[in-house]
Amino acid sequence: RLTGIADDLLEKHKGGQKEDGILFNLHKTLDELAGEYQNREAFREVKFVKEYFPQAVQLCGDRSRLQRAFGNIIKNAVEAMKGRGTITLGTKVEGEKITIRISDTGPGISPDKLDKILQGGFSEGKADGHGIGMKVVQETVKEFGGELSANSMVGEGAVFTIDLPLPLEGIK
Repeated sequence: RLTGIADDLLEKHKGGQKEDGILFNLHKTLDELAGEYQNREAFREVKFVKEYFPQAVQLCGDRSRLQRAFGNIIKNAVEAMKGRGTITLGTKVEGEKITIRISDTGPGISPDKLDKILQGGFSEGKADGHGIGMKVVQETVKEFGGELSANSMVGEGAVFTIDLPLPLEGIK
């Protein structure tokens, strides 16, 4: 995943384009991220619940970039929960789109702060936060032709939802 991040940054710097016609398994991509956190000692108290669509779902595009976007949301959730709680990864196919939901049991986000977070470039509660991670999420979702939304209530966690179009061969 780190190699993918470095390659992405180099491509942007050089002004190049990455190949974006490659099919990949969405659930495997999410599973790898969950595994990364579950294998870190500092996050042993984070539980991942998977509520996936029963069939494999294939997406077409830059897998490492989408994984990085999901990783930014998950990292923010883990940090908000202070390394303790539950993150639910869910997928649902409706017509020609896939909905990916990433929810947490953290402290939640007030509506005014949630709007700022979704705009990108805003961070709160992290000494080294700049809001760049959410900008990456927005850009990536847009590149995949999708939409990003979120809802939250203080004291009840947060839910980030990504709707992406499925390629013709998206469900196996």
